[in-house]
Amino acid sequence: MIKDNMSVCDALLSSFWTWRLNESPEFATECGVHCYDDRLDDYSLLALHNRQTAAQEFLSRCTAVLAEAKKLSKDERLSVQLLQADLNTYITGYKYKGFVFCLSYSEGIHLDFELFISWMKFVDETDYRKYIARLKCLPKRVKDTEELLRHGVTEGLTHYSKTMEGVVEGINANECAVKDTVFYEPLTRIPDTIPDNVRQELQDHAQKVITDQVQPAFKQLKEYVQNDYVCHTRPQEGVHCLPQGLDFYQECLLWHTSLPLTPQQIHDKGREEMTRIKAQMEEAMKKTGFTNFKEFIQHLREDKSFYFTSKEELLKGYEEVCQNKIRPLLTKLFHNVPKSPLIIERSPESRPDAPAGYYLAGTLDGSRPGTFFLNVMKLNMCPKYEMMTLSLHEGEPGHHFQGMYAIETEGAPKFRQFIEDMNYNVAPSRFSLHSAYNEGWGLYCEYLGNELGLYEDPYTLFGHLSFEMHRACRLVVDTGLHAMGWTFDEAVQLLMENTALAEPFIRNEVKRYICWPGQACAYKIGQLKIMELRQKCTEKIGDKFDVRDFHEEVLKSLPVPLPVLENLIDEYIERETSNQ
Repeated sequence: MIKDNMSVCDALLSSFWTWRLNESPEFATECGVHCYDDRLDDYSLLALHNRQTAAQEFLSRCTAVLAEAKKLSKDERLSVQLLQADLNTYITGYKYKGFVFCLSYSEGIHLDFELFISWMKFVDETDYRKYIARLKCLPKRVKDTEELLRHGVTEGLTHYSKTMEGVVEGINANECAVKDTVFYEPLTRIPDTIPDNVRQELQDHAQKVITDQVQPAFKQLKEYVQNDYVCHTRPQEGVHCLPQGLDFYQECLLWHTSLPLTPQQIHDKGREEMTRIKAQMEEAMKKTGFTNFKEFIQHLREDKSFYFTSKEELLKGYEEVCQNKIRPLLTKLFHNVPKSPLIIERSPESRPDAPAGYYLAGTLDGSRPGTFFLNVMKLNMCPKYEMMTLSLHEGEPGHHFQGMYAIETEGAPKFRQFIEDMNYNVAPSRFSLHSAYNEGWGLYCEYLGNELGLYEDPYTLFGHLSFEMHRACRLVVDTGLHAMGWTFDEAVQLLMENTALAEPFIRNEVKRYICWPGQACAYKIGQLKIMELRQKCTEKIGDKFDVRDFHEEVLKSLPVPLPVLENLIDEYIERETSNQ
């Protein structure tokens, strides 16, 4: 039934969002919606099939609403078209069964549950009872994971062995004394407002659930992975060796880039960008007094003065860069700064293989701020000359602006405001992340450091260029691995020879590319499109072009496929030029 004064469009978008959160309680928790905190996602094959059916029904409703396009406003029509595209993406991706890749060294329920905990609300007794109910759901979630892995083995869709390294160790972390597990951690900080007898009852209840249900489930999963699954991992790194592997990879590229590009086209663009950036890197290098590229790279990797000596020093260094160097300059390029503050925190110690830095968006109510996480476990992965460019990408104005602008946009449909920033492994069999928009924006913001004068010395400039070279190399490496038969070592070698990235970082990166086919291509493809659109605005609008207006238009588009972004920017150009 449509509520009074609710349009057919609003009813569709509202019911889809309600369904989405109900089907993914974990995503709901990420969004700051806590009424589902007593549940976990159902990842059984039956539930996945049922979601596919429901998505088909929503797609039919979109078609019906768009058939009455004259009754829709321009914004309503765009939102329904975007929902239609998201549903088509989900439905098309389902047949590739990406959901069988649900466990690896970097993702999976053995690691992700700690993330859900960090998103939950722990204020009163009800919150803790919801948490214990969620703990009780965990054994089934673990069993679903095993079922999907087994289904993947049957279908010949399995991981490469190297990307399963560390999985058993990650599960082992759950086998320690109950009070030392991540599962029990919330029970150690029950607020004083909860009576002592209730606190004790909650703690005892949680201990029993962890001991009797959660730990045995993880033990069974570990035994399956260790004794069975690893015997069936695929023989080569790339998905090209899987049944219909090249079709699978092509779908992943479309899912992440939103453009109909072939692996060869992306590979060639990567080589072209590598040549361009290499020339700029050599110019920056010469300003340091070095003339040999290989020797300079070795110097950057080995000179201890480029690295922090403690976790605390690293965190303070990044806080200085983000708060005192970048933030005061942002109004030069932006009209608006998100209300939500950006905070910097260390990545959980249970994730030693996490990237050097990554961002997670906050919530609209401010209960969780946008957070720039740093992997302080491996100081040799975080050289000082990369601090500025990494901060611009992961913090402000990068992912923090892009993520919080969407969440803070009043009146926008919820499905356009929030990104399910997890489960990268299972693409293309999931709803879109709009990777090229999100990651393209992050990489574009690294470029903005030039315009803000933040690359003050040749080492910092070289660090920035090394990061951009890294993204160009990704186009070559990702397509090389998944379409052209490259090996792990070949991919590592290309990055070692052309960037100043630390070797441990590079090895982790290549494992990530193997796990997430196509994702690594989103950064450079998205950045190139944003740069192209900015240049078009500059040429068409002329002297009246204001880069702050352009940035506002990109951000207020919210995460969208690149062709949609281009259409929206073309409309902006038309508005600006018609007023001249």
